[in-house]
Amino acid sequence: MLEERDLEFLQALWNRRVVITYVLFAINILIFVLMELAGGTTNEGTLMAFGVKSNAEINQGEIWRLITPIFIHIGLLHLFFNSYALWVV
Repeated sequence: MLEERDLEFLQALWNRRVVITYVLFAINILIFVLMELAGGTTNEGTLMAFGVKSNAEINQGEIWRLITPIFIHIGLLHLFFNSYALWVV
């Protein structure tokens, strides 16, 4: 049997606000749509333009390429499974 404080914790966890998760979903979907419109998510030029991790460019000072790959998804299945993992976490 669960103690009262454990039950309160689980209820608070289950009912928590997930605003940041929804914002990340929106950003991921927006970036995915923009990439599709710009030439496709598998096009090398599009990937470079949207900030794919490239060691040569990072060495030249483009350090934002350490963060931008978080929002790049190659295909709907990739976007779906990453979104699902984000939701679970």
